[in-house]
Amino acid sequence: MRALTIRQPWAWAITHADKRVENRNWKPPENLIGERIAIHAGKVVEGDAVRLLGRRGLAVPDDMVSGAVVGVAVIDSVVTERPGDIWFTGPYGWVLTGVIALERPVACRGAQRLWEVPGEVQRGIDSQLRGAGRIR
Repeated sequence: MRALTIRQPWAWAITHADKRVENRNWKPPENLIGERIAIHAGKVVEGDAVRLLGRRGLAVPDDMVSGAVVGVAVIDSVVTERPGDIWFTGPYGWVLTGVIALERPVACRGAQRLWEVPGEVQRGIDSQLRGAGRIR
């Protein structure tokens, strides 16, 4: 499984709010469209983003997880515009579906761009998804 490191509070907004677009300045590889990826919460917390979400009425927890895989999602499509979507800022919006927050985040190092999830982290993700009846 590939993973994408996302700064907080954006990873939290994907797994616990209704953020279904991840903005990037690059497109994912075509072969990842329709595939599940891991959502990794990076160690950086953007204070301005926390305040922005607060103004939008979202109570971002003080104890957001960082440095761990916090969920999974499917890359449904990539868009260059999304009228009316408060989450889209572009230039490319990765539209996410099937978002599942992990009950127990799986600690691991992140990386830039897309990266391969280490075997022990993959096993930790899979055991939770199996336990929730999400995979066999």
